[in-house]
Amino acid sequence: MFLRRYKRKKNGKRHENLSIVENRRVANGTTVQRTVLYLGEITATQEDTWRKTPEVFDEDTGKQQ
Repeated sequence: MFLRRYKRKKNGKRHENLSIVENRRVANGTTVQRTVLYLGEITATQEDTWRKTPEVFDEDTGKQQ
């Protein structure tokens, strides 16, 4: 899992939104990305906290990484 930053310009202002994204391997062996959680616009302090927070739960083994 990782944080993805989206940048856009709206009404002359720059906006940066963040989402938590995970990589998943599908049946044919390719990797697809899925948005797990949309965070929106957050402060730098909140971003630092989110970078430390995500834990990966492995559905196959039932363990957290």
